This record gives sequence, C-alpha cells and structure tokens, in this order.
Amino acid sequence: MTTSAPEISVLLPAYQAEATLDACLRSVARQSEPRWECIVVDDGSADGTRAVAERFAARDGRFRVVATPQVICARSISSFSSSGMYAWVAVLVRSWMCPAC
Repeated sequence: MTTSAPEISVLLPAYQAEATLDACLRSVARQSEPRWECIVVDDGSADGTRAVAERFAARDGRFRVVATPQVICARSISSFSSSGMYAWVAVLVRSWMCPAC
C-alpha cells in the first residue's frame, strides 16, 4: 500500500453487486500501478454490496465507499469524490468477468 496521493481514481458504480463485487475489487487490488484509489459508489443497493465494499475499505486505504440513494446516478456523483489526476469509470458486468478471477 502506498501513502502518496493517487494518480488514478477508479470510480466504480455498484448496484445489487454483492455476488460479483468481491472478485472485481480483488482484481483492482492486484494492479501493478501503486498510486490509485478505488471509490465504490453504492447506488442504493438492498443486498450486501455496501458491506463487501466496506470490508475492502477497512483492509486497504486505497478503497473508499460512498453510499447514495438509488435515485442519484452513481456515475454522476462519483466524479466529485475522486482525487486522482485521472478518473476512470469502471463498469461491473457479470458476463465480462473472468471465471478464474
């Protein structure tokens, strides 16, 4: 883990993603570039999405969790929370996930 300011912000909108979020966040954590942050924006999920994200944030300070009501689009609010020079919006789609991840 690094203490320098992030260069890259990964903005990850998540809604009802409990089943796939763990694998996604593990993939983000394995990146070779050390100067990043991942902001998981829970868009009003009713499942355990927020709990999964908060577990990662508790273990690794590069992860942050922002919770919003479902009526707010996570993609529009997440850009205001990033501190990296470059912001990337990640899209979590179950069918794109690698079975071995």
